[in-house]
Amino acid sequence: MKSSKWSPMSEILLIGIGNISRGDDGIGWLFADDIESGFGKTITVEKEFQLVVEDALKITGYDTVIFVDASENVLDNGFDFRKIDVPDVIKTEFTSHAQTPENIMFLASDLFKCTIDAYVLEISGQDWELGEDLSEYGRQNLHHALTFFKTWLAEKSENQFSAQLINA
Repeated sequence: MKSSKWSPMSEILLIGIGNISRGDDGIGWLFADDIESGFGKTITVEKEFQLVVEDALKITGYDTVIFVDASENVLDNGFDFRKIDVPDVIKTEFTSHAQTPENIMFLASDLFKCTIDAYVLEISGQDWELGEDLSEYGRQNLHHALTFFKTWLAEKSENQFSAQLINA
């Protein structure tokens, strides 16, 4: 059972998705490493190669989940941060592996009746070959996304604290 007592950001799960051995596909893991080194006591951080259906159960213990992944899309500022709306139906996949964040949210809602704030942080990359290092393009976009996220996290923490004081 979750405590009703305020504790800053203790109910956040960040999942970095990717493969550090495949160039910019490792952006999600590098993002997760950076956040864990600075916020590891206040945010649960995990790294996965891909999302699987079992993640629907994993996220039920949190108030907020953030999925971070590299993207082939060219995005404004090099990244896109958006709230996930739980879909009415699941997008059918032929495998239980390689699920989308939206599918994971649907399963958590449908199977476990959980309401969780969820976000996707998509970070632009360009080099995906096995054995490649992070590209300069990916590195810059990772930096911009980290700067944005740390500001967002500080604002979220401040808003949680303010809400707790008002309701006290």
